[in-house]
Amino acid sequence: RSSSHTLYEKGLRLHRVQQDEKGYLETNWLGRDRFSVHEGNTMRIGRFRKNSNQQIEFSYIDQTGKLLTDWIWQEGPDYLASKNLVQFWGKDPLAARQAIIDAQGKTLFQLGDLMTDDPPHDRTDPWKINYLVVRKRVDAENLPEGLMDSTGNLVLPLAYNDLHVWQDGRFLTAKTTAGNTVLMTIDGKILHEFKPSNASILMQHVGPDNHGTGIGPIAIWIGAETILIDENNQVLRQFDLPYGRVFLSEKMARQYVVLIRNKQKIWANYRSGKLFVE
Repeated sequence: RSSSHTLYEKGLRLHRVQQDEKGYLETNWLGRDRFSVHEGNTMRIGRFRKNSNQQIEFSYIDQTGKLLTDWIWQEGPDYLASKNLVQFWGKDPLAARQAIIDAQGKTLFQLGDLMTDDPPHDRTDPWKINYLVVRKRVDAENLPEGLMDSTGNLVLPLAYNDLHVWQDGRFLTAKTTAGNTVLMTIDGKILHEFKPSNASILMQHVGPDNHGTGIGPIAIWIGAETILIDENNQVLRQFDLPYGRVFLSEKMARQYVVLIRNKQKIWANYRSGKLFVE
């Protein structure tokens, strides 16, 4: 039992060894979702910490005490899942380097002289890293960014500003030199350039595509400009109208979004591009 959880798995034996003033090893706190048969991470203890002087290093150790990874810096997930981003401790913060490791602690590839600022791990998903936004691993601001895939290949060069991945790798957005937001496919093909706006980009989709597998049609808007895109990433319509935050039933929301013109509701079918006014 920890301060906030009770471990229900039978056969679990957890030890803490307190050493002398030279340092110690300890496990991170363990919750049911971190250490559970149901979550598929049975008997795989997550991070161990080694405190030596002012350096704090982590490693992943299995239930037999075998090191699964090198000792790494504290940037890394609590336990190993499908693919994991870790940051190796280089005895100097500026020398630290990042790598992708798998659930067995094997290093799949290192990012070398590149690094990512976006944490790819989300506790609500299976931690399947598909793409990483990367830049040069130097201490500077406003560096151009590129896109790396899950095998370590740079699929887009370091030539973009404010690059973001959307909808599980379906879209990319970036800023032009003029400061406009550009919507692109994952291979860099430009779908639409939005008009200048200080607002953030937002997206709405409800339901899968016609095959029931991927994400279906989607509405994307910035400020008062809204576009409708079909499941094949073709732009159906563009409106100089803001998206209206109107509650729709689940069935209606699978096909329609509501735009607003002078407080009047305009219904747009984002599977066909057709619209009608109430």
